[in-house]
Amino acid sequence: IQGPPELRVLIRAFNHMVTRLAEQQAALRGYAVQVVRSQEDERKRLSRELHDETAQELVALVQRLDLCR
Repeated sequence: IQGPPELRVLIRAFNHMVTRLAEQQAALRGYAVQVVRSQEDERKRLSRELHDETAQELVALVQRLDLCR
């Protein structure tokens, strides 16, 4: 870095800000990935839960129908 001391201070500050911004963007991308992963896990859990409950209810209904016959 060359030039007047004030310019060197500004250049260092700017470089520091650019570095911090890149770090913060990387952290935000990481958080976004975690959010999407959590949403997908919850969707899978709900899907399994709904599927299992529905299947159990259908089996119970068929059994009741058999008893009624």
